[in-house]
Amino acid sequence: MKRTVCFLLCSLVFILVGGFDACKSLSFYDGEEIKTDSVLMVNIDTDMSVFEKNTQKRRSMASLTKVMTYVITAENVKDMVSEKIEVKKEILDLLDKDSSVAGLRAGDKVSVFDLLHCLMICSGNDAAWVLADYVSGGSVESFVEMMNKKADEIGCTDTHFVNPDGIYDENHYSNAWDMYKITRYAMNLPYFMEICGKREYKLFDDDRPTLKTTNKMMNPNEKIYYCPYVKGIKTGWHSDAGRCLISFAQKGDTSYVCVALGGREVDDDGERIKENTAMLDTKRLYTWAFDNLRFKDIINKNNPIGQTGLKYAWRKDRLILSSEENVKMLLPKKAETSDINISLNLPDYVKAPVESGDVLGSAKLVYGGETLKEINVVSAETVPMSFVVFAIDKLKNIIFSPASLILVLILLSVLIYMYCAAKGRKKKRVKFNIKNQNDG
Repeated sequence: MKRTVCFLLCSLVFILVGGFDACKSLSFYDGEEIKTDSVLMVNIDTDMSVFEKNTQKRRSMASLTKVMTYVITAENVKDMVSEKIEVKKEILDLLDKDSSVAGLRAGDKVSVFDLLHCLMICSGNDAAWVLADYVSGGSVESFVEMMNKKADEIGCTDTHFVNPDGIYDENHYSNAWDMYKITRYAMNLPYFMEICGKREYKLFDDDRPTLKTTNKMMNPNEKIYYCPYVKGIKTGWHSDAGRCLISFAQKGDTSYVCVALGGREVDDDGERIKENTAMLDTKRLYTWAFDNLRFKDIINKNNPIGQTGLKYAWRKDRLILSSEENVKMLLPKKAETSDINISLNLPDYVKAPVESGDVLGSAKLVYGGETLKEINVVSAETVPMSFVVFAIDKLKNIIFSPASLILVLILLSVLIYMYCAAKGRKKKRVKFNIKNQNDG
């Protein structure tokens, strides 16, 4: 019960702050424990999360920062393929001594397109600073301001950037949901998926090595990490952030994005963990999801899902309702469509005229006590208004309204008073006549 209440409250907060519409968590995972501190996995075909752990927790995101660096660059460079940048020594001198680099040298003239490969494939901090300096016109601080502004526009609620590369700073942070939003935004930008999905890239014609991906899940030679369905996206690490990873996986017509922040580097006994736990946990989740979840048709919008009262229609007092959309959802293979409970939220009645497709309420789709999705409920039919029924109803309302009843009571009181007064005067006349007769 506590888990369900907590889930619903978190979902409500997410929706209120401008999150993805009706993103819900399917808490069906029953595999090995996921030890990475903060994890979110979302089916991007439906924008439905299928696993959540500490998704609102503020954490350092290390080089996952570079996804936003890509966003700002792509949206502010007109021709990424042909525009070239000369690498400045003074920019390279600003790099942190522990930076991962792509091997850029002062004086190199490199296209923005190639620098984005350096940024995303081998996580070059040198490329991040060169791009930030170029895009901002010489002010990396201004570039960072652009990053923070974009985060707000995308709908991030707890993200703040201090630099373009992800080097640790206590004021440089995000959470799993925000990183998902930034990534989903970036996935629609030119070349993003193409670049981050490459395992290697030959850039330099000199003695410098080929750029190779830092994502071992894409490397068939990395047996414990390799997952054939993974096609990117970005790794990250520093000692204060732990192992971090944003990945994309696709099998058939089903696709997921998984955000993992804070992969453990020390076990419960204080011993150092050699393996990249963020990658192992991510692989575990992808394997589970592809093996155990299936799309199921839940609602056909052409079929009725309920009815409600109807006023002002001729010889009709009930209105047939349906879903505004066809609903297909991810459920465990063993789940049946009949296991989904449809909880309707409707008015007691609606007034004609009603057009087919008019939104009249909502419905929650509930499975195992958890709300998976909320949909609009619409009229399944067009019903005109009957002016005869309308007029009769209004007349009844007038007649039986409190004001009318009070008026009737007043009129009755006046009539009774007048009747009593007239009767009293008649009695007086009778008495007067009898008295005159006796006196005569």
